[in-house]
This record gives sequence, structure tokens and C-alpha cells, in this order.
Amino acid sequence: MKSDIIITPGYGAVFEFLLAYIVSKIRKNLLIVKDTHWYWHQTKISRFFWFIYFSLLRKVPLVIVPGRAAYIFWRSYGFENIRIVHYYWLESWMPKCLNTSSSLLYLRSKYDFIILYLGRLIKKRGIDIAIKAFSNLLKESNINSVFVIAGDGPIKDELISLSKQLSISDRIIFLGPVPEKYKECLYDIADIFVYVPIIEKIPEEWPIPPLESMKKGVPTIISTAVGSLLDLIPGVLVVKWGSVEHLSNLMKELALNEEERDRVSKLALKIANSINEKEVLLELIKAVRECIAGK
Repeated sequence: MKSDIIITPGYGAVFEFLLAYIVSKIRKNLLIVKDTHWYWHQTKISRFFWFIYFSLLRKVPLVIVPGRAAYIFWRSYGFENIRIVHYYWLESWMPKCLNTSSSLLYLRSKYDFIILYLGRLIKKRGIDIAIKAFSNLLKESNINSVFVIAGDGPIKDELISLSKQLSISDRIIFLGPVPEKYKECLYDIADIFVYVPIIEKIPEEWPIPPLESMKKGVPTIISTAVGSLLDLIPGVLVVKWGSVEHLSNLMKELALNEEERDRVSKLALKIANSINEKEVLLELIKAVRECIAGK
């Protein structure tokens, strides 16, 4: 079947992009590239491929980005083929929680305030910042709280060691990897969700877990190092990346103020419910029409 439009990932799948680019030239297809970048690549190997990608992207008819940070980045380099389409919301779908495990129900009954992180345990996610902030929260209040860290990765042992050094290992639970069918159950027991990356050579672009937590109405804290995700303010709360003090203060405020948690929860649900499959499709159709019309 001959297609009129090809939609391909961008730099993160550079070889697929190159193949789609060649095919589109041969078959005269309209090529649409999905890109999330809001920064210039810094590593040596990345810079090599980035130059090729950057040069070819200028010749692509349409590039769709998930938010303003990426849009502003590409426009600053003179790209006029950029449109915002919130396609990343489509990747935040989760299976319904059909049966919450007894261990999760036990946590919910034992603790008054549950903080959740879900994702890879890697340096740029700033999980050590969150652990230090949580330690401050416990020191400065009598809140019966626990920090649940779900996921796996190369710095897990380092994070476990940090929790022991801070004498809070009894208040931090490392769950390990969580199967897709149980993710929603985990969000269901959380009072807040924390996702506070730091900026390294390759920073975060548009993470999925904060979108998942927003869809469940969980008050979500992100850092300033999450690219276009900042578009979701006021549905998310934002702290300066790398700031333990700022994060611990916000944790404490949410822990002590149930009304504030309810307010943020309602805003998160409002934003999450406003961006659905139909809305994303309409945004894409509009972008394609503008591209064809030469606007």
C-alpha cells in the first residue's frame, strides 16, 4: 500500500530517520519528523551524528515537537518547519489497575504520606536530590512518610548506600522494575510524584512518568530540567534543578497541606483530560494542512 505521509522519530532513532528521509525522497512522500530536543548535543559521538541530522532536518517539510521549549530551540536556529503537536500524551496510556497488591495496600494503610518516583535509576534523573530532600522533610517534621522508588538502573546500589548514610533506609522502599499492568496501581497509592532531573550532557527531553501521574491526578513535582514539560504549569509544580532545599520545602508544604494537594490534583486532571487522542489528531491534521499550504 502506497502512503502519502511518513511519520518518523528524529535523532533518537537516527538510522530510522535516515531511511525514512531517503524513502520519502524516492516516493515523493510528505515526511514528518517527531523531535523533542531543546538543547545542543555535547558528547563527541552525538555531535557527529547531530550535525548530519541538523542539516537534513532543514530539508524536512514538517517537524512536530511536543512543546514550547523544543519549538523555541528550533526556531532560534531559523527553522520554520516546526509545529507543536502534543503526541507524547499518547505514550502515557496505562492498563487499568484491576487488583492492587496486598503489599501496596499495606503501605497505604501504614503511612500518612507516600512519595513516589517511577523510572530508570540513572544519574541525570536527580534521584539522589530527591532522597536528600526527603531526608530533610523527615528531620523537619513529624510526618509519617515513606519514599517509594520504583525502577532499576546502574546507580541503585549508590542510592541505597545514600539512604543508609542519611539514616533513612527504613523510610525508603526500592521496589525494582514495575510491570506495565501494575503501574497505575502504584500511582493510586501515591500522595505526590517526584521527578526532578538535573542537566548533564544529554538532559531530559519529554519524560513520560509525570504525564502518567498527572492522568491519575497525583500532584507532581518536576525540575526545570525537563524541556517542554514546563508547558504543563500550573498542572505540575516546579523546583529549580539540583536544589535540595527547594524540593524539601515543597515536599513539606504538600505533606502538611491537603487542600493544596487537592488543588494541584484537580489542575493536573484538567490538563490531562484536555489532551486526548482526538485533540492530538486534530493538532496533527492542522499542522499537515499548514505545511501543505506553505504557512
